[in-house]
Amino acid sequence: MKRLAWKAFAAAWLTCALTGCGAEMEQGPEAEKGPPPEEQVQALASCTGNIALTPNVAVTGISANAGEWSCTYTLYVASANSNLTFTTTGGSGDADLYVKYGAEPTSGVNDCVSNGGSNAESCSITGSQVGTYYVKVYGYAAFSGLSLKATSTPSGPTGCTSSTTLTKDVPLSGISADAGNWSCIYKLYVPTGATTVTFNTTGGSGNADLFVRREGSPTETVYDCKSASYYGTNQETCSLPVSSSGIYWARLYGTGSFSNASITGTYTLSGGQPGCTTTSPLGNNTPTYGLSAPPGGFSCDYTLEVPTGATKVTFSTSGGSGATAHLYAKRGSAPTLSSYDCVGASGGAVNNNQTCYVDNPTAGTWHVRVYNASSSGTLANASLRGVYVTGGTNPNPPTGVLTLGQTVTGLSGAQGSVRYWSINVTDTSKFLTVRTSGGTGDADVYVKEAIRPDTTSYDCKSGNGGTTETCQTYVLRTGTYYVMMHGYAAYSGVSITATLEN
Repeated sequence: MKRLAWKAFAAAWLTCALTGCGAEMEQGPEAEKGPPPEEQVQALASCTGNIALTPNVAVTGISANAGEWSCTYTLYVASANSNLTFTTTGGSGDADLYVKYGAEPTSGVNDCVSNGGSNAESCSITGSQVGTYYVKVYGYAAFSGLSLKATSTPSGPTGCTSSTTLTKDVPLSGISADAGNWSCIYKLYVPTGATTVTFNTTGGSGNADLFVRREGSPTETVYDCKSASYYGTNQETCSLPVSSSGIYWARLYGTGSFSNASITGTYTLSGGQPGCTTTSPLGNNTPTYGLSAPPGGFSCDYTLEVPTGATKVTFSTSGGSGATAHLYAKRGSAPTLSSYDCVGASGGAVNNNQTCYVDNPTAGTWHVRVYNASSSGTLANASLRGVYVTGGTNPNPPTGVLTLGQTVTGLSGAQGSVRYWSINVTDTSKFLTVRTSGGTGDADVYVKEAIRPDTTSYDCKSGNGGTTETCQTYVLRTGTYYVMMHGYAAYSGVSITATLEN
């Protein structure tokens, strides 16, 4: 009534301003202009069905005459106790906003109404129910060019905020959260050449909904994929086309409390461009330089003859510019993105320092190629090395052992000198971090999986001047990692420590 009275008063004031008024004007705002226009139709004739709203995405170009309703818009809410906001903006005229849970709203039956004197309307609902909310716009006066948007944010705590990197096709179990809370965050690296990425959840009890997003943690309103199984289950699936390589993030939301759910991330690969098809031999532990590959294609094929009795074969690539290199190897034939015996691009590995190895390899010809995982830009000047070990002997034995968490002190060396350590790593999905500190001079640190690094072949390298250095590499596989300290200049009194970090 206050709104109607105000509109009536405004109309009367304008009339008086133009024509003049006598003493009757003293009645002022008590004189109303009357009720809203009579409802002519329940919806426009052009509306053939309900229109689903996507959270945080505006529907534009909405219009109706005075006394007419817009089409009906719906928002499905999968999580109880969310906070909902519906807003209209823009255009011209005077549109009023109506919202109701479970059925279409009317001017007399609704859960929320906003009927200001313009198109800027807002309806908010706290503590939402799981189910469908219906939204309609009514023409108090004719309106056009209106935009409608819905947002939904979970109320209460955000839940776990730590993250874990998934390995392709390997389930991670024991996931739990209370109703209205989020699980921890789960990440999967998807390489160039992948066409589809899929996350599945299974097992446990309760009701968890699955949300997935490219390059960022999903929320209830910002996501690229959301599971469609809404009621009473942890059997959820999110699958979406791969728009670009990189990290895809997944998170479970507790529609109800749930426990002991499992999540698995996977992706499908296309064949990729063949790239170079010539073949060249590798010498054992002899690097080859100058590898190149086109966008989305392979380098030339390189072969290493592995003898009978070899206990391990290791391939590694490093360096290069212009693109991202991923390493693939296969016995008997050239590897492809979908056919290989070992791969250096998996989990969180996203740089050009790639390593893969096979224990107790079958003797014969092993082929290795480098794949350019970039969709643009040519990979140039990468290096490649193949090493096999026989009789359990490492061709480059370390000169010491580092124990995780323990510091070795008092180290010194001349310019150009090197010294080595081995580290036994038994945990995956973490970062192996090697730090130096203290002393004087300039010592650089290099780390590599399975074989000893050098200044051209490594998984990580520190680059600071001085003796405060950090080298960090993601652990995809358990096993032995090797550390090299190189005297960029003479150094003394330096300490070194290796740790595993999330």
